[in-house]
Amino acid sequence: MTSHLKDLNILQTGSCKSSEAHCQSCWEDKVIHILQQNFGFPSKVASQPPQCSCEFFRAGSPAASEDCIIVSMDLEISKEQTQLNEIGICMLDTRDLQNFKQKPTPDTNKLLSTYSFGLHRYKTISKRFRYGEAEYMEEHKVKDLLHRVLRTGNPFPQSTEIRQVILIANGIFHDLFNLRKMGFMPDLSKFPNIMVVDICNLFRRLIKEEMRARLWVILKFFHIPYCYDSLHHGGNDANLTLKALIMLTLESCKNFSWSPEQNQNRPLLLLVAREAAPLAEWQLRKTTKEATIAKKKAFRETRFNIWADNGDKDDTCFGFLLELQ
Repeated sequence: MTSHLKDLNILQTGSCKSSEAHCQSCWEDKVIHILQQNFGFPSKVASQPPQCSCEFFRAGSPAASEDCIIVSMDLEISKEQTQLNEIGICMLDTRDLQNFKQKPTPDTNKLLSTYSFGLHRYKTISKRFRYGEAEYMEEHKVKDLLHRVLRTGNPFPQSTEIRQVILIANGIFHDLFNLRKMGFMPDLSKFPNIMVVDICNLFRRLIKEEMRARLWVILKFFHIPYCYDSLHHGGNDANLTLKALIMLTLESCKNFSWSPEQNQNRPLLLLVAREAAPLAEWQLRKTTKEATIAKKKAFRETRFNIWADNGDKDDTCFGFLLELQ
């Protein structure tokens, strides 16, 4: 458990009489178990009891753990670590997932809602965002935004209902520390509904402990489509981090027995995690331009073929050929 984690008082796992590493391990087991349940995957509580006296599952309603909102957050901060340039947020509401299973449609990308809030360098941030329109945000509104996200799991909630929120990021404790240092972070002790997990730690634990757990490494390992020029952007990275979490949860179940119903959930979540990377604005312009050129070319060839089939005289088509040029 990092000093950031201890200092921020994020986790409430009870007393621990052994090493803090065991506490973090127990907490990660708990989060993985809840994710397995929410995704409809096979789940299993650790067969061995924790090696510490941590409370493995926090007392509370079991139903709340099966009704989570997973929120991925990514920050883009200045090199001096003193200025917040962007907050990226991506959320997956497991209620939407259940509704989708009951009424499936081909459009799985609507299950993830991705936002980019630019504070500085907004024009650059807006141009690079792949999942919608970036929004400009003034600094004094950041704390209210985070409060809404931590309370409801949604930057634009339709109700004030408090939800169980699983907050994830790659290096999340460093991000939370920086937010608090810059005065943006609400008091996390007032949010008993949140669970915090670091994708970097999960990857090392489930895949390979000594492997570098950069975001692009995780994406490449799980064959999640991405573009190099879209990385290091809060909104894009938040979306890709949540997809990585889906694949990590699948990885945690690889040795479990899957029921027929659970097997139906696997391809659905794989479609979400391996959604094709959206085109950048310049790529869309290029594609549109190429499509327009191809359409004009096809139209000209059609007109020329019609003329040839009609057997028109050479002198009558001379002007037409000039027009084509």
